[in-house]
Amino acid sequence: MGRPIFVYGLCDPRTDELRYVGKSPYPEARVAGHIGEARSGTRGTNELKDAWILGLLDNGLYPSVFVIEETNDAEWKECERFWISYFKFVGCDLLNVRGVRKVIYRRTQRISDEEAQRRRQEYEEEEIRQMMDKVRRLSWQQRHVVRTLVDEFLRDDGAP
Repeated sequence: MGRPIFVYGLCDPRTDELRYVGKSPYPEARVAGHIGEARSGTRGTNELKDAWILGLLDNGLYPSVFVIEETNDAEWKECERFWISYFKFVGCDLLNVRGVRKVIYRRTQRISDEEAQRRRQEYEEEEIRQMMDKVRRLSWQQRHVVRTLVDEFLRDDGAP
């Protein structure tokens, strides 16, 4: 099975809003990596996340990290995709790379704004379908955990 891999979330300490979902065997150390990448402009694959982190640093703040799920080398990709889709579905404004890559793809393919919107909508609808299929396959205990996380998120956010 190998070493554990953790799917983690980065939150804005000013609002406790979830802004990014990632994976790492060492989530706390990975936060330091995100900060270093934002400061140096390396990796350059997620300018939105880097700008958010730099904004926090300018205010003397750091992203907070929490573990969403422990998984393994064989399953981390599916777990990370699930949680990104799930948190987008419940309304989190995530800064994950997948959205940035879609913008880059649109620019390189020179497609219209309408076509880009149509593709984005199809992609998001498919992500939601896949996420809901996965939720349906969860055991009742796992569904309870997901429901509890959503309830806590909504309660903390002040939403109804």
